[in-house]
Amino acid sequence: MSRLIIDRLRTEYLDNPLGIDVVSPRLGWIMQSQRRGARQTAYRLVASSSLGALARDEGDLWDSGIVSGSESQQIVYEGSPLQSGQRIYWKVRVWDERGTATDWSEPASWTMGLLSRSEWKGHWVGRSSGRKPSREEPLPVVYLRRLFRSAGIVRRATVYATALGLYRLHLNGARVGNDALSPEWTDYHVRVQYQTYDVTELIRDGDNALAVMLGHGWYTGYIGMYGYQKYGMEPSFLMQLNIEFEDGTEQSIQTDDVWRAAFGPIVGSDLQMGENWDARLEHLGWREADFDDCDWLPASRMYDYRGKVVAQMSPQIRATQTRRPVEVRTLADNRTLVDMGQMTSGFLRVVLQGGRVRATRFVMPRRLIGMGISTPIICALPDRRIRMFAEAGIARRLSLYSRTMAIVM
Repeated sequence: MSRLIIDRLRTEYLDNPLGIDVVSPRLGWIMQSQRRGARQTAYRLVASSSLGALARDEGDLWDSGIVSGSESQQIVYEGSPLQSGQRIYWKVRVWDERGTATDWSEPASWTMGLLSRSEWKGHWVGRSSGRKPSREEPLPVVYLRRLFRSAGIVRRATVYATALGLYRLHLNGARVGNDALSPEWTDYHVRVQYQTYDVTELIRDGDNALAVMLGHGWYTGYIGMYGYQKYGMEPSFLMQLNIEFEDGTEQSIQTDDVWRAAFGPIVGSDLQMGENWDARLEHLGWREADFDDCDWLPASRMYDYRGKVVAQMSPQIRATQTRRPVEVRTLADNRTLVDMGQMTSGFLRVVLQGGRVRATRFVMPRRLIGMGISTPIICALPDRRIRMFAEAGIARRLSLYSRTMAIVM
């Protein structure tokens, strides 16, 4: 690698981000070379509205021209004004200290989010549980779904979604994105972040189903010394799906009065107090278009949030590895100690087998002293208790932070 190589093109410090709301984003790249003293003396950056134009070196959105200097970070976009939902492709080449130009970098891209609150066409939806949460009985998860029809060849389909609470979105049974705990904690009195997903490959010709699990998170859930419901009383969900077809037509699906709502197997859920799950209340197939939701109620139109709805401008929380227990010990009173080997934040994946009605309790303790175990292991997060009433053979991931040890009771 005696010559300069241009790598790691990023927009607003993110790799090919979707749905940013910075109208003059900052661009950057990294140079690599094994030659001592190699350095950048100039650069040229090209931004285009299509990959074809970019391949022809046509900067129909912006061509910086040759700019002298060693700057390779925080290069502010100075091209044509950008619009909501627009996709921008870009590349860069540089000149070294010898005046030799590098090859063009590999293309990078970013898309714009919804730049104005007026472009959100839907309203916040949810369903009220009508009861007050407690440590032992957190509020239930809300299940939401909506059918829509799509006809034609899809060029691009983009989802913009957020919640006052936490959400997990599915389209035609497939998980949308691989992030967890979205949207992340903000001061909801001021702003909430939305996430952007490319769902082009998930749209079917004909009937389609959007399905959402809506939890409480930091918005209505327990937050340390503040207790429950610091920001609001009930969670709510806001979403917009914009579909562009090859013939130039467009379709928009948003949270509105067509959505249906129900409660389900997660009868209590809280980030700190844990989760109660009753398998007898499962809605089998509820994420699919052919599910019969006639017993569900129309979703409620919720409080019209007055804070700012802004794009998430940071990497999302995601699972990075799967760990198996390093030790499983049988304790007194028919309890089992499961040791995961290290401190971790994540999800439990368990398979339960037994009779039709069986209660299983998982406890993630801060310490094991006082639980009939002498090992002085201290965990950093508060106690969690998860009670499950499981059907035989049902497997489920539990949405919680797991620690070094779990006690199965």
